[in-house]
Formats: sequence, structure tokens, C-alpha cells
Amino acid sequence: MQHARLLPPNHGSTRWTVLGDPTEAALLVAALKGGLEVEAESEQRPCVHQLPFESRRRRMSTIHQVENSLVVYVKGAPKEMLELCTHIRMDERDRPLDEDLRARV
Repeated sequence: MQHARLLPPNHGSTRWTVLGDPTEAALLVAALKGGLEVEAESEQRPCVHQLPFESRRRRMSTIHQVENSLVVYVKGAPKEMLELCTHIRMDERDRPLDEDLRARV
């Protein structure tokens, strides 16, 4: 469930155009710059449910089918997101997210 589209330059314009949510568009740009094939990823990990943004939760979540499992992707205010985290992946391994590391993040 994408809530934004990127339209390439056309009709003499040199600028890309965003249709939809600007935050979603920024995530699409970051994914493309990182070499992620957005369409292929959407097909491999289809969204099966979405919890829309709520000001009380300060985040939104999408649930995706990944092979025989479900994976939840969450975006929201950094402070609130970090408060929910117990671990962080660094150098290809998971580490406990202690207060010192949380402050550095």
C-alpha cells in the first residue's frame, strides 16, 4: 500500500514530481538511492494489513507477508520509536539497546 508516487521529469521539466504523502515519497527516494527495487520488494513482501497513523501512538505500521511469516514495518517519531526498541543491529549482529547507545542514536 503505497501512499506516494514519484513521477520522472517530463515535458521539458528537469525535476521529479511527488504525488501523495511527502514522507512516503522521501522513503521511496531513499529506497531507490539505496538500490532497492521497490516494485519487486512489494511483490515479494505484500502488505496484508495497515495500522494508520494515530496521534496517540505517534506511529503507523504495515504488516507484510514474507514467505511463511509476518513482518511489521513501523515508522514514526524517532523518540517514540527508540523507546519501543530493546535491541539494535550493528555490524551485522543484534545488540541490546542500552541508555548510552540510545542517546547516541
